[in-house]
Amino acid sequence: QRRVEDALARALVRSSVAHRAWRLATAGDALKNAHLVELARTPRRNTQRSALSARLCRIASTSSNI
Repeated sequence: QRRVEDALARALVRSSVAHRAWRLATAGDALKNAHLVELARTPRRNTQRSALSARLCRIASTSSNI
């Protein structure tokens, strides 16, 4: 099932209109990852932790894009 969705998504990405529609369809995942984005945005004294959250943010943002 997941592989079929990924294949469909890759085909849709070629059309910008379909890509926008697909991004809207996957907005739920983006909302789930929003807290990671906020973690990465907020400055912290602990640089190691902020670096980790920034990495998580990057992973979250790239996972919703194919």
